Amino acid sequence: MLKLIRIQGDSMRPEYRCDDYVVIARPLWRRIRAGDDVVVRHPVLGTIFKRIESLAGDRLRLTGLDSRSTPSDEIGSVARTDVLGRVILHIRAR
Repeated sequence: MLKLIRIQGDSMRPEYRCDDYVVIARPLWRRIRAGDDVVVRHPVLGTIFKRIESLAGDRLRLTGLDSRSTPSDEIGSVARTDVLGRVILHIRAR
């Protein structure tokens, strides 16, 4: 399943900017791994867009690219089942 998502915020700058779009795919056909950019349903923060920093079993540690992004320690780990999709296409706004 594919889904178009508009990026809101600057936590993934400079690679992704606010108002860019990403197309995500459910990661069922390919294993997700460290370095993948994903959209996740976070239990406290809601739907967020981050990079997978590391995997430990069924838990993911996420990070933003911008130095002002919420620190990984504050995001905490999320379950692999909370991943809504992995980025397969980036569409720049400008």
